[in-house]
Amino acid sequence: MRLFNNINNYIGENNFKIIISNNKIDIINYKLIKDINSNKIIIDNYVIEGKNLEPIKLFSNEILIDGEINKIYINE
Repeated sequence: MRLFNNINNYIGENNFKIIISNNKIDIINYKLIKDINSNKIIIDNYVIEGKNLEPIKLFSNEILIDGEINKIYINE
């Protein structure tokens, strides 16, 4: 039963998340991609700066970005 609860919580997750690992950034439950280029990606109010940035997975609510990440900040 616990396994089903964990799966349901994962599938039903609606919170915005940023997961960083191994020069990749996984952004889950974003609302708007404002700009994408190889040096800067803006998603919602978050700015990712680096080199050779590229989306390697893109869904309506999740994006996985690969590249040399130098800086992540909130643009208010």
